Amino acid sequence: MEAAPTTITVQVKFAGRTIPVEVPAAASGAELKRLLQPLTNVLPRGQRLICKGKVLQDAASLSSMQVVGGSKVMLIASQGLHQGDGPITNNSSSSATTVRRPSNVKENQTQKPEVVVTKSRSERWKLTGVVALQDCDLKVIPEEVWDCGTSIRILDISYNCIKEIPHKISALKSLNKLLLTENDIVDDSICWEGLSCLQKLLNLSLSENRLVSLPPTLGSLTSLRELCVAKNRLDNLPVEIGLLKHLQVLIANNNRITSLPSSIGDCESLTVVHLSSNLLTELPETFANLRNLKQRFSKSARSLLHWISMAQKSQMMFFDRWRGGKSSTSGGGRNIRSSSTSVLAHLVCSMKARMMIIGEGDCLKIVSIILCYDISPKEP
Repeated sequence: MEAAPTTITVQVKFAGRTIPVEVPAAASGAELKRLLQPLTNVLPRGQRLICKGKVLQDAASLSSMQVVGGSKVMLIASQGLHQGDGPITNNSSSSATTVRRPSNVKENQTQKPEVVVTKSRSERWKLTGVVALQDCDLKVIPEEVWDCGTSIRILDISYNCIKEIPHKISALKSLNKLLLTENDIVDDSICWEGLSCLQKLLNLSLSENRLVSLPPTLGSLTSLRELCVAKNRLDNLPVEIGLLKHLQVLIANNNRITSLPSSIGDCESLTVVHLSSNLLTELPETFANLRNLKQRFSKSARSLLHWISMAQKSQMMFFDRWRGGKSSTSGGGRNIRSSSTSVLAHLVCSMKARMMIIGEGDCLKIVSIILCYDISPKEP
């Protein structure tokens, strides 16, 4: 009986071409993907392999999925950030870098040319407009990035060890999305003058770095839609943030922010704001101007808001009783009622924003908000 072959050759169809790939007969779907990376410049996580109408699973063997010698496999590559840059290591096996012809091809079968990938990564970046270099253990941004100039729309260099964003960033004038999450960036190592030239920038992520402050130059990024600066060491936000009229998402949780500028109320397009896990004890009155904020409250929070609203509508005198039980018919009582009703009206307007931004997790936070208005019971 003829021994089973140790290797098989599968025909991988990709981008209108057929790539013959020789793999061990006992290989898994994941191993096939790794062999295809240097041939297609698509990272394994961005590959979807289909054979006989079924998606090949990474953990399963090719034989268990009925992939044999001569089988045709279709490769579908995820677009955008899943595009790779060729082999990750320099010690790739020869089978991963060499395209071999099947040994049992019939003589009368049409011979197809071998596929040779020759495009450099900078050429691919220019073609797709996407530079995906996340989690590559980079310490500096490669010079090839700057050479791409206005071709680049998305630059993702998150999860690296980058310490400097130089003035050369200004060359990427078509940049829409700049992701710098989890690097080693400090205040002095980022050239905000260069960033201010990116007038088409819509999304800026600087989360999980070592920033202590944001400069006034931030206000020049007037096209910005989303700003993420979570998990830094910020103690405030610049007054110029109010110039970001199109800002819709502000993520600044897990910092050391103690107060917000009143200009935050000028960011009229804001729909999502995360400021939890900071040192905030008060929000500016202008926060009530942010009428597009999404309201997401728990049942208990909604009940409290309903209680406060009902108190305002019926003009209850509980504040009068708190402040010494003065009669509403006395002059002092009327003044107290007027003052309390005004405070209560403002409280209703801002309570929603407060619970949404600071957090509604427990009653103590809400009580602390109420105490900020000095409407707690007076000691006799």
